[in-house]
Amino acid sequence: MKQEFVKCKSEYGVYVKKRERGSQILIFLHVDDLIVTSNNLTKIESFKAQMINECEMTDLGKLTYFMGMEFTKVPKVLAMHQMKYTCDILKRFNMVSCSPSSSYVETNLKLAMNEEEKEELVDPTLFKQIVGSLTYLCNSRPDIAYSVGIISRFMSKPRASHLLTAKTYGIDSLF
Repeated sequence: MKQEFVKCKSEYGVYVKKRERGSQILIFLHVDDLIVTSNNLTKIESFKAQMINECEMTDLGKLTYFMGMEFTKVPKVLAMHQMKYTCDILKRFNMVSCSPSSSYVETNLKLAMNEEEKEELVDPTLFKQIVGSLTYLCNSRPDIAYSVGIISRFMSKPRASHLLTAKTYGIDSLF
């Protein structure tokens, strides 16, 4: 506030400082991490110098990784992705060598909560880990959100068909 930043009304943790001739600087604050961006590089350097004088701060340089998201600079764009996290999921659940799914979950797929008692129960911890991993991946892969929403309904007593669906339409679709 001392530096005349105004808290964004619609987004918690975002502060804006507008200056002459349309220049502005945006700060995204999360716990003890900051992302600083501006349409004026001099403003960023000035802000960082002030912060280093006032606080104990380390400049980590250009944004490459933040809150599980990877950032890659390509011409005129900063691309956000979770490629490493995706590869880690495939390795963690032993699906690196599986064949990719050709589509997302079928629109009319019917999975029952209380499948026939004959159908084998699967490890609920493993199922929850898969669903949790895929849920976090939805941050950069909204295309799998519907599939993940479907399989997340079966967290309490997952059956073999639920696990198969999670692997087929969740993890396989990551390829």
